[in-house]
Amino acid sequence: MLAPLNTNQPSLADQAYDAIVAAVLNREIGLGDRIVMDQIAESLGIPRTLVRDAFDRLENEGLLLATGRCGFVVREVEDDEVVEAGNRHLLASFHGLWGASVALFAYGQLFPAQPADDVIAEEHAPLLASIASADPEAARLAMISHIGEGAEQHIAHR
Repeated sequence: MLAPLNTNQPSLADQAYDAIVAAVLNREIGLGDRIVMDQIAESLGIPRTLVRDAFDRLENEGLLLATGRCGFVVREVEDDEVVEAGNRHLLASFHGLWGASVALFAYGQLFPAQPADDVIAEEHAPLLASIASADPEAARLAMISHIGEGAEQHIAHR
């Protein structure tokens, strides 16, 4: 179901959290599905205690409901809750995205674009332009716009 995690990253519990959120957003784990810590831990290749940390965080955020005996259910959510959760998740990752954006900009300067990259490049061009402008407010507004567009696309494909 889920691919093993990269153990070179700073926090495996955070990676587990991100992997579970991504699996829910990508519908690999459906709303109302029961998920079990042991199965997720085995799938991700990490100890159960780290998955427990991720589950606790997801339960506190309202995405999971505890069902007892290590089981949880992915809670049914409203569209506005999806947008809010997505925004929280993306904004919490903004610091990493900033570094990744700078790396992507450098990569784009070194290697020519491939035809399959055109749509991705077009969607991210305003972000890269705002970063290149060295204007923090422009970068903030571009990120907010990008997150909003992504949330709208997600809701449209539900």
